[in-house]
Amino acid sequence: MKYFFTQSELAELVGVSPNILRYWEKSISPFKPRRRRGRKLYTRQDLKRALIIKKLLEKGYTLKAASRMLRENDTEEVMPEVYSTMIREIKDFLKELKETV
Repeated sequence: MKYFFTQSELAELVGVSPNILRYWEKSISPFKPRRRRGRKLYTRQDLKRALIIKKLLEKGYTLKAASRMLRENDTEEVMPEVYSTMIREIKDFLKELKETV
């Protein structure tokens, strides 16, 4: 299993553009990538957070509310859906990655 994702990989897994991820980084405090050699690297925890943010926004929450919910760990209502989406997306991504290698 992959431990770090580039910005473009994470964007593809979550189903948003890299521009959206950059906006979330500026707007949502617990969502910050690591940097290695000038490149942003995201962890599995970042993937989980990004999927939660996306689901909350799809459910009509504002970005400010999503940020607050992440900080307060108040995301139970979207977690089952997020986990199933996350598992499916990671499996699909790994399958595609395996086919290209």
